[in-house]
Amino acid sequence: MGRGRDIEDIDYELFWDPDTWCWQCKGNSSELKIVGQKREALDALASLGRTRLTDWATATGIDKGNLYRIASNLWTEGFIHKDTIGKDTYYEVKQPNN
Repeated sequence: MGRGRDIEDIDYELFWDPDTWCWQCKGNSSELKIVGQKREALDALASLGRTRLTDWATATGIDKGNLYRIASNLWTEGFIHKDTIGKDTYYEVKQPNN
């Protein structure tokens, strides 16, 4: 993590590379975390089947607001399908023919 008066805050995940004998950067820590949560959310939805956001959040342990953003990204990227029936929205993993 880095913070400075003249730069934006940074938060990168680093690892020691024994081949080059130097530190290497995996990327922005928050983006790497989202990738992990995105995978976790998608795996949970695949096992749950068609479900509402509240039930999906309970199953994953991810905050409902964060899961909503993850679900929006997954839907935009074409990984999941969502249906709104009345006030309820149901999510499911998109099958190849959907």
